[in-house]
Amino acid sequence: MIEFDATLIVQMINFAVFLFILRKILFKPLVNHIQARRNYLSSSEKKINEGLTKLESAEKEYQSQLDDARKKAQEIISKNVDIAEAEKQTIIKAAVDETKKVFDDFRAELDQEISKAKMQLQAEVDTLAEEISTKILATKSDDRVLIQGGSR
Repeated sequence: MIEFDATLIVQMINFAVFLFILRKILFKPLVNHIQARRNYLSSSEKKINEGLTKLESAEKEYQSQLDDARKKAQEIISKNVDIAEAEKQTIIKAAVDETKKVFDDFRAELDQEISKAKMQLQAEVDTLAEEISTKILATKSDDRVLIQGGSR
């Protein structure tokens, strides 16, 4: 059987003192260190999450600014294309108008020269007709003279 003597009580007291010392010297600082480490990790995780949130926010803002810049660039390009198209139409219209004016001027000059040529031809035709009629009449009068001279 188990005997209870004074050494057992001393050993129990010794064990209790040892546990008390271990708790004060080892366990409590170890638990405090583990808790501090957990707090540090929790704080670090919180900072990382905040950093990720800020990064996502900055990325969204960057993407938004990039989209806005693209839209503005597209608007500028579209506006410049419209301006260029309008200038092209203006230049084409001016060229067509100029060509039409040159053509009309040429047509008027040509009509004027045709009128002059007709008048000159008409004058020449009149002169030639007069000469021909004079010659025909002269020939007829010569024929009459001959006819009259031959019948006498």
